[in-house]
Amino acid sequence: MNGSMVLDQLATGFDRTVVTDILNSDPGFPDTTRGISMVLIAIYLFASVLLHGGWLANIRKQNFNLYSFLTDGAKHFFPFFGVALISIVLVLGFGGIIGITFSNIVGDPLATFSSEKPYVIWIIALICVFILWSIVIWSWSVASRLHCISGSSFFQSMIKGLKTLGSNFFKFIAVGLLLVGIHVLLSFIYYWMMGDRGASSWLVVLFAVVIKQSFALIRVALRGFAYNLVDDITFDHTVTK
Repeated sequence: MNGSMVLDQLATGFDRTVVTDILNSDPGFPDTTRGISMVLIAIYLFASVLLHGGWLANIRKQNFNLYSFLTDGAKHFFPFFGVALISIVLVLGFGGIIGITFSNIVGDPLATFSSEKPYVIWIIALICVFILWSIVIWSWSVASRLHCISGSSFFQSMIKGLKTLGSNFFKFIAVGLLLVGIHVLLSFIYYWMMGDRGASSWLVVLFAVVIKQSFALIRVALRGFAYNLVDDITFDHTVTK
């Protein structure tokens, strides 16, 4: 690909011919890409568990400084990593089960349904079920980690997280749906503001950078807001933070 113009073709949109030519000219490309992707996923998971652990600890203890953020994140890394892996397996496993089950039942959608409408409705319904399940697992995950920060062991924290989820189920669902709704709204606003503006001038580029960073900060603030809500629900204002 050195000196070629194929990337210019891909920049204008997906081109199956170009992708096929790349795969034919470099048979090891998929394996290389897969290896790099796995490394990036591992780095992201490590950083995510560490940073979110420190963040939750700061919220639980109301001790907002960088030292406690890093030390508490490192202290709880392994139990939080376990909770994160369990959560990922539960979410992806559930998604795979409903996807495969629906595919086996429906088969060829063109032959099963008389039009696209019922098929689309079923897809939307399954997405809604998946979102609700994801909210449940996320709520349990955060509540369990908060119990762990408060002194419970790994297994005790998971059990307490389940009890907290059961006794505050609809509150957690409400919080999750609120967050999903806000994120969907932000996505519409973001794409409406950005659109396909290109890079006609440095002012447009600067505008794009500012907008992207602003929305990134808003998402971070929303996550902190959500963690505070889950902390309040989990301990019901009865435990001194």
